[in-house]
Amino acid sequence: MPTSSHSCAGTGALVTTGIVSAVAAFSASLLYFHYFPQVEKTPAPIAVVDMVKLGLAVTQMSTNGDSSAFMNTGRAIAMLKDYGYIVLDSRMVIAAPDAYVKTPQQLIPGAPDMTDAPGGYVPPDIVGAGNALRDKK
Repeated sequence: MPTSSHSCAGTGALVTTGIVSAVAAFSASLLYFHYFPQVEKTPAPIAVVDMVKLGLAVTQMSTNGDSSAFMNTGRAIAMLKDYGYIVLDSRMVIAAPDAYVKTPQQLIPGAPDMTDAPGGYVPPDIVGAGNALRDKK
């Protein structure tokens, strides 16, 4: 009989230790997520502006009689700067996600669609360049 009471006491201690460990781990995870909450990813305040397309849009608007197009452009870029954006000319950017590229329509109210106009920003064709290098060999 003494043998069975020792194994029962060992099993009870093991179960108690398991329960206490589970409660401690759960409490630690709650404290961790309370003091270190998940941070949401927000895009960086960067605006890539295609100045060539913007200039073409302003020129087209000015010839159509909108004399304030140039001033509106300056105000829009100054407003981006005031909101904390870093404004980059697209000709100085190697590559940028579409979320950062600002079109003339986003900067100037009533700007024409300049999607097909020649511009300073052309996304790099990495796949085509790699194929051309491979074909040369």
